[in-house]
Formats: sequence, C-alpha cells, structure tokens
Amino acid sequence: MTLYYNSEGESKDFSPGDTSRFEEGYTFTSDPTTETTTIATTSPPQSFQDTQIWVRDGKKYVVWQVPGQPFFMRYEATDEEINQFYSGRTKPTAKTVSDDVWTTSVLFGVSLAELPTDVIVQGSSPFNGFMDLMEAAIDGAADAAAMEALYTYTNTGTEENPVYTRPLGEWPELS
Repeated sequence: MTLYYNSEGESKDFSPGDTSRFEEGYTFTSDPTTETTTIATTSPPQSFQDTQIWVRDGKKYVVWQVPGQPFFMRYEATDEEINQFYSGRTKPTAKTVSDDVWTTSVLFGVSLAELPTDVIVQGSSPFNGFMDLMEAAIDGAADAAAMEALYTYTNTGTEENPVYTRPLGEWPELS
C-alpha cells in the first residue's frame, strides 16, 4: 500500500497501480499543504517501479506521473515493446482509465523507442531533461487539438473541491 494525498492534505492508502486514486482526487505523493525540503539521495532509479500501463481504445501506453504534479506523461507501446521494456523487471497490470484520468495525461511518443536510452536500459527517470521532452511534445503536436490539450486547464480535483491545473504549468508573468 502507498499513501497518497489530495489537495487538502487528506491521506489515503492505495495499492500500487490503483488508478482509482486519481478519480478520488488523491494525486500527490506528499502532503501539498505543508512545505517540504528536497534532499538529493543516491538511491537506485525507480523509473520502472513508478510506471503504469494504461489501455485506451485498444492501445496500450506506459505512463509516468510527473513528480509532484497531478498529470502524466505517456508513451504508446506495443505488447512486444512493453515486454522488452519490463524484461527482468516487475511489470504493472494494465488498467483501463476513466476519461477524467485520461485527460490529465499528455502523449510524449508513439513508441517506447523514443525514450532516452538511459531510461530504457538503466531505468533512469524520464524526467531528467523533462523540459526538452516537453518542447518536443509541443513541437510534435499532431494538430490543434493536441496542442490545445497542453495548454487547457483541467479539473484534477473533485466537483466539490476543484483543482484546476494545466500540463504545461502556469503562464509566466511578464514584467
């Protein structure tokens, strides 16, 4: 079981890979209502442990939650790519996700082969160089709808307690 928090700091235990936590608004891995100090550690990469496999419209995606954020990065993948990616590692169970959860994700690639080599081979975090990947997603947006999804605010909370965020973060303030 893993402890997750909602935007009000309430916590609840969920099993690894249990996507119902997103539908219930438990998207944070630490209490967002308290200040924390991040200390760099040398623990081994947990990139493979932090992945999920989502199924949508007959396609599969390997998905990472953006650290400290209620949205996701996803790569489309074939069964063969998924089996190779998790070879010798624990593979999460594929889950069908709701529309609400799906809209909190951004497609970063149509193949796992598009991931940096260190992510595929060594299990490094795909968020190393995240801004480069985000620029690539913006440049590679297939159409206006895909581009709009990167800039549109989405309610990642509940109807009673909405939390509006957008995949690219907030607009910068101009001086």
